[in-house]
Amino acid sequence: MPVRANVRAGDVDPRGAKLMASAGVREVLIGQESGDQRLLNAMRKGARVNDLWPALEALAAQDLNADVSFIVGFPGEDEESLRLTRRMLLSLNDRFEQRPVVLSARVIVFEAQAFAAVAQRDGLSQLAHPFAYQGPIDAARAERERLDMFIATSRKASAPISNLNSRHMSAVRYAMVTMGEQRYEIFRWLKAIERGVSIYLEQSLHDTKPNPRELDQIRGTIMSRYDPAPKGMGLGQRLRHSARKQVTARLASEWQKDTPTYGNVMTRLLLAAQAGRTTGRIGPVCRTALTGKYPHLGGANESPSARRRRETLADAMVEQGGDVPPGERLPSSQSRNSPRRSA
Repeated sequence: MPVRANVRAGDVDPRGAKLMASAGVREVLIGQESGDQRLLNAMRKGARVNDLWPALEALAAQDLNADVSFIVGFPGEDEESLRLTRRMLLSLNDRFEQRPVVLSARVIVFEAQAFAAVAQRDGLSQLAHPFAYQGPIDAARAERERLDMFIATSRKASAPISNLNSRHMSAVRYAMVTMGEQRYEIFRWLKAIERGVSIYLEQSLHDTKPNPRELDQIRGTIMSRYDPAPKGMGLGQRLRHSARKQVTARLASEWQKDTPTYGNVMTRLLLAAQAGRTTGRIGPVCRTALTGKYPHLGGANESPSARRRRETLADAMVEQGGDVPPGERLPSSQSRNSPRRSA
């Protein structure tokens, strides 16, 4: 089984890279964190900015890949340090454009409680929220920079894939680092998806206009990996494949429209099916199908009076050893399972 290893850039040399390759390591995780030496010193990393480049050379010589992480918004961060980090991020594969060494990179917004040594200084340990810190670069500015870095890396073919889509691509990404030469094909396919996402992100953030020709190229690259009618499918499989394709197209069309109540037919049916699976009752299914609004299931939005009644009932049960107070009734499953005191 392919192995992933956490390493410091300064610890990776040609001999170490060769040993890792012989041990089955396919990818290393490097917490570079910043392109500014001043911030690395503040983090007490015990690392130098320039440690990364010889480490990548050593990994490339052994056909190993890297996942490099960065932090934006660390105390002391300013516009210059953000610029240095972005420059490093974009140049990670400049020496390896045909066979990128760094296949993916993570950019993380600093959380005040994430660093024990940092949380104790400057009053950060007393913050009500991990992103409530203030400074030249606050959490909101750091998140904007993270999005801008995503857009910038998407424009450069050799730049690593961002972590912005990692939740939806983790399985594909894992396959990428475990497959020989095919991993570079997967890398370029994921880069096309990333570029497509970033075009519309940039339109939303900066009011830019998508280039139709570029969108056509991206669509062609993405769809080239799909077989519209896989060979060897029987008639039943082909019919299911066609129906699924039409439903997906219909949903995509409905979701592109401004429908705050999710009132389109396919969307209502999809929500109704989910309501049925969640509640197991026909009433919520019918109401969802008719209105397009998902049923209220209680929880965080329950009324104050309902919450107080529930809490009072729970307190009474604790005091009475599991007995339900007179006049109150629990759902049948709870009633059967609640402990009862003997008379």
